[in-house]
Amino acid sequence: MSEKKLSANEYIKIDSNYLRGTIAEGLADLSTGSMPENDQQLLKFHGTYEQDDRDLRANRRKHKLEKAYSFMIRIRVPGGVATPHQWLETDRL
Repeated sequence: MSEKKLSANEYIKIDSNYLRGTIAEGLADLSTGSMPENDQQLLKFHGTYEQDDRDLRANRRKHKLEKAYSFMIRIRVPGGVATPHQWLETDRL
């Protein structure tokens, strides 16, 4: 029986040092608002998504600027209630 070929995402997981990758280094790099492609995928495994502001895209392209990136974080809030401390820590991210 032949072995099943792994997907590109599975190779990223294997090479990522237990899903760490270079996320910390990418976040610390102030020369860009984006993350390296493999780290973008690792962030998705952690519930964080990189996106760009579509409303600013055309104007930034016109001025030869990179996209205006931000992050969306998916979190679980049991019962829809977060403590003030939990909210502040989420906001700090």
